[in-house]
Amino acid sequence: EEGEGEESGAEGEAEEASPAPRPAGRAPDSALESVVKMVAAEKFNSALLAIMKSDTWAKEPRATWKKKHKVLLNEKVREVLEGSYEQMEEAFAAFDINQDGKVSVRELRTGLSCLDSAVSLTEEDIMEVMAVADEEGAGFIDIQEFLRTFGPHAVSHDEIRDGLHSFGRTADGRGYAFLGLSLASAKLSDVMNLRDFKQIQTLDVSHNCL
Repeated sequence: EEGEGEESGAEGEAEEASPAPRPAGRAPDSALESVVKMVAAEKFNSALLAIMKSDTWAKEPRATWKKKHKVLLNEKVREVLEGSYEQMEEAFAAFDINQDGKVSVRELRTGLSCLDSAVSLTEEDIMEVMAVADEEGAGFIDIQEFLRTFGPHAVSHDEIRDGLHSFGRTADGRGYAFLGLSLASAKLSDVMNLRDFKQIQTLDVSHNCL
């Protein structure tokens, strides 16, 4: 009897030590959390898609509108300049009132107001033109920025140097130089100055006025 009592006591201790069995069909906690997160993500994506398809989303202004407005505004200024000057270099010289080699906001405003009274530009329009043309954010437009913005024009040596890339060995094997040149969308009408850069092997002059 004492032996049976010891055995039953041992069995009781074993039952207390063993963990409670997990109900059938219940997923582990980590798997359950993954399922919850997946369902939440699906609900979020569905809600976002519904918002994007709604009229409210469609009526929201797009960032590209501002960019398109600036492009059209610059084209408008370019047409006015082309109607007043034979060369864009002449237009820059006329706008550069104090002849310091750069066009300030005040000079841009004065120059545009004297060109065509039929073309009315607000102060905001002038500031947008200035922001686009002043590529370096220096507060003024230099000759190269003026030409690249309003063109067409003959390519300058500075533009060529800015567009050089792909440093490597020259064709004759005697040295190293920049072998590639990119002048795409620069409003170029003449590239005669390229003859001074004989090491160039690849050239991109797409989307110009050539």
